[in-house]
Amino acid sequence: MPSIHQTQWQQLKGQKRVYIMPDFCQFSLPYRTPQSSEPWIRYNGRRTFQLTPLQHMAKGELVTLWPSGKYARLMLIWISTQVTRAQDSNNHTIPLPQSLRQLMRDLHISRDPRGTDYRLFREQLQAISSLHINITDDLSTDTEEMYETQTITMATKTKIGWTYSPGDEGHINGYITLTDETWDKMKKSVPLDDEVLEVLVQAYRGHGQLIDIYMWLSLRIYGLNHSSRMQTSVITWKQLEAQFGGSFHERKEFTRSFKSALEKVAAIWPGLHYEIIDKEGIVLKRSRQSVTPKRKPSNTQ
Repeated sequence: MPSIHQTQWQQLKGQKRVYIMPDFCQFSLPYRTPQSSEPWIRYNGRRTFQLTPLQHMAKGELVTLWPSGKYARLMLIWISTQVTRAQDSNNHTIPLPQSLRQLMRDLHISRDPRGTDYRLFREQLQAISSLHINITDDLSTDTEEMYETQTITMATKTKIGWTYSPGDEGHINGYITLTDETWDKMKKSVPLDDEVLEVLVQAYRGHGQLIDIYMWLSLRIYGLNHSSRMQTSVITWKQLEAQFGGSFHERKEFTRSFKSALEKVAAIWPGLHYEIIDKEGIVLKRSRQSVTPKRKPSNTQ
């Protein structure tokens, strides 16, 4: 029996909060579908993220499915939000919406589904729920080499798809059953402003880099505000390219694109403070968080 009521997303939109699993704030998925099945590798400081895609036979051919583009990111936010708001933590199964049209509305995609969307959204959900991520931390010192690796498997079982015929869209009772580890990580997700996300999707067509930068800033500003520092050290373009630049051919191209995306995010995030240092990188400064922190209930006698 599914554990999360299917109308919760609509209730969330009234609360203006959605959520994302913290690991996906630290590196980028592909912006475009990779042309090979080789692992996707990104770096964040001394941490390495290695992703492997889903492969399966379909009509006699080997199919490789990568999570990529804006839809993969929006679906990860959708799944993380369902988990964060779940009342029952014993059943880790998330039911899919009754129709693809409903899912697209939940993701702020206002148009009706096209014929090709059924395959696209099914494949992206398959790719996300079948992800395997190896996260390796370099803990080496001057006198010792040491590495620590954890493996994240997103789901234990899935059933994904919608049937469609002209004038009639059907549901196959699809679901995603997450692993215990993924469920626990998503329970500690980073809050995002649903209105900001809606603007990024509708006004700017939701390019994956815009969503990445917004998620990354949400995590970094929260951490900075809860530290003793007033600003970060310079985050170099080389570091940012290693983290987010897998789909760009040259650093100049990445830097130009990142600056433009950052400006768009800042335009709809009042109170975001940062400084761009030419030829070096950027400095983040203490800022108002994108999502207003919830007030803790006062202890009254």
